[in-house]
Amino acid sequence: PSSLPSLVPSVTPTSIPSESPTTTPSSLPTSVPSITPTSTPSGSPTELCSPDENGLFGDTENKLAAQIVYRYQVETDPNIDVNITEIIPKIEEEISDALLSVLFEACRNRRLYLQEQRSLREGRRLEIVALSSRPPDRVQNKDCLVASDDQNDCAPVEGAMTIYTDKVQSDETD
Repeated sequence: PSSLPSLVPSVTPTSIPSESPTTTPSSLPTSVPSITPTSTPSGSPTELCSPDENGLFGDTENKLAAQIVYRYQVETDPNIDVNITEIIPKIEEEISDALLSVLFEACRNRRLYLQEQRSLREGRRLEIVALSSRPPDRVQNKDCLVASDDQNDCAPVEGAMTIYTDKVQSDETD
């Protein structure tokens, strides 16, 4: 920018800029968005709180790992051609994303944060520093436990994830 900008545009603008571009951003950004978008998007909280391509979020180096096993069922419409093994990774990803917003302060909105703080005021809890959706969830060769709609196909799934902690935190006083 010019050290003495004019208030009115020139009738005959020059083809050469009055100054060279700077490498530092301006202290006063414009109030109007640029016409052409940048080549890389800025990181949003959602992107910053997403697991990597291996399903891992957080630092696992020199941490204690604990595997959590759980079960769920997936019902599908038999009239829709879908492979259950294609659905399971998407469900696993959604479960992991939902847990990130509950377990990590940087990923939660204020309402979830306040609810968790009320429920964790007393007692012993783990300080979770990382979460992995691994090992992968697997369809079981069993019947569904809960009666589903007789019209739908049902597949029981054994899910698992790994949490990482560096210590057990106690809110109790001795």
